[in-house]
Amino acid sequence: MYYFFFIELHMNVHFLDRK
Repeated sequence: MYYFFFIELHMNVHFLDRK
């Protein structure tokens, strides 16, 4: 389940970076 958390965090980081 940890990998899912990292993926979610990674996506959030990219989303904020694009914004």
